Amino acid sequence: LSRNVNEYMRIADIFFFPTRREGLPNVVAEAMASGLPVLASRLEGITTDYFENGVGHGLLVPGFDPEDYAERLAALLEDPAGRAELGERARGRAVSAYSQRVVVDAYLRLYEELAAG
Repeated sequence: LSRNVNEYMRIADIFFFPTRREGLPNVVAEAMASGLPVLASRLEGITTDYFENGVGHGLLVPGFDPEDYAERLAALLEDPAGRAELGERARGRAVSAYSQRVVVDAYLRLYEELAAG
């Protein structure tokens, strides 16, 4: 088994994240950066911060009904072109919002503001 998560992300078609409770799931950003379409539970302030449903960065399922997950998952599996497009948009969002440079710059601005008092 490989310990490199990116190797698993590269061979996957979809990143499916049906969770009820999370802190800050970095794995969602990692999947997005790998160009995977993401299907996740809608958790306000958690998964909703990564992307907006319907904007094209990923798909969020409200509630926790297995049939809702199955429906969305089946739709993604049946649409390779749509899946690829969603993955490309997810990667673009990850790079523009969560790349190392973007995060470092945000921290620098925060520290400068705090130091300025």
